[in-house]
Amino acid sequence: MAFLGRWRKLTFAGMMGCGILAVGLSLPWSQIRVAYELSPDSRNVAVAWMTANIPEGSILLVPRELEMDTRDLTSYKVVEYSLKRATRAAIDALLTRHEGAYAVIPRTGLSKWDSLFRRFANAGNRFGRTSVQVDSARPVRGGDPCFWIVAPFGGGQPD
Repeated sequence: MAFLGRWRKLTFAGMMGCGILAVGLSLPWSQIRVAYELSPDSRNVAVAWMTANIPEGSILLVPRELEMDTRDLTSYKVVEYSLKRATRAAIDALLTRHEGAYAVIPRTGLSKWDSLFRRFANAGNRFGRTSVQVDSARPVRGGDPCFWIVAPFGGGQPD
């Protein structure tokens, strides 16, 4: 009888081991590694890029929804704009009013904004991976928002 008790325990332990192994092998380890990778936030990388590549005194159009820390950009004229209640006409007017300004254009995942900004998608320097949730209380949930820095109307591209 003692033999059967040990056999049951051994069988149970073997089944548990196989179950744990099966779960471990089925996990997306490459995605888990990327999720916990420490990389600099795109907003910080972009601020460093701007100070190195955009002439001092230039106008920078930055959407509030990016929650970008612009304290290191004191040698620029930073104009914040909001996408939350803006219309396409208002954004076009903003870009026209600040001709030659460098604009920070977020990828929102919303067709009304992405279709407007698609004309700039290949014209500038891209930063980040995550769409900016314009209509959310936390638009850059998780960090590393995706955006481009472009000079849409005159002023040239940075070197």
